[in-house]
Amino acid sequence: CMNGAVCIDGVNDFSCTCKPGWTGKRCETDNGGCDSLPCLNAAQCIDLFQDYFCVCPSGTDGKRCQVTPERCVGNPCMNGATCQDYGSGLNCTCSRDFIGVGCQYEFDACDAGLCKNGATCVDRGPGYECVCPPGYTGTNCDQDIQDCTSSSCPPGATCIDLTNDFYCKCPFNLTGEDCRKVINIDYELYINDESKASSASLATPFELGEPTSFTIAFWVQFSVQDD
Repeated sequence: CMNGAVCIDGVNDFSCTCKPGWTGKRCETDNGGCDSLPCLNAAQCIDLFQDYFCVCPSGTDGKRCQVTPERCVGNPCMNGATCQDYGSGLNCTCSRDFIGVGCQYEFDACDAGLCKNGATCVDRGPGYECVCPPGYTGTNCDQDIQDCTSSSCPPGATCIDLTNDFYCKCPFNLTGEDCRKVINIDYELYINDESKASSASLATPFELGEPTSFTIAFWVQFSVQDD
């Protein structure tokens, strides 16, 4: 055993009881002083022989950099912010109306565009209000109001939520706003509306023979009257 360790005899073996600062089978390794993480307040630890040295951040002192000034004394954070002292520095937690290292600047929520989806922003001095357009809710009007309910569409149909509206995606070969119309030659095909997909097929296929061309006729009905 090395470095002043006590040797303990065993059966065909031995063990070493090391002195502080040493480790290993024969106490041959200096384990230094940084293994126990003695330095505080984000200080850097330098391993010495059976000792350590802490490189203290600015404003801290002591063997372990444990002496720190009371940084939050005198309320350095402005406008009602919360001050947090973490040893080597401080942090100001601002209210939502102020920004900056010391919360010294008023935050212009309207200029920052916090109101979403075309909402109108109203500056309240300290604070703001978003006036939401139809179909949206939330502090910043960023939440879509769910227009689908359990009774919005008939059984078998899927309710698709739109902005301030909903659409019933009908089962195969059914159509109409309430999906109660069986698709036939008068099938209503939605066009130019990505939110309302439409598809259908004839229940009984028809023979084309060997035509070189065929004609499809459409009757167009607008959903909104044009004056």
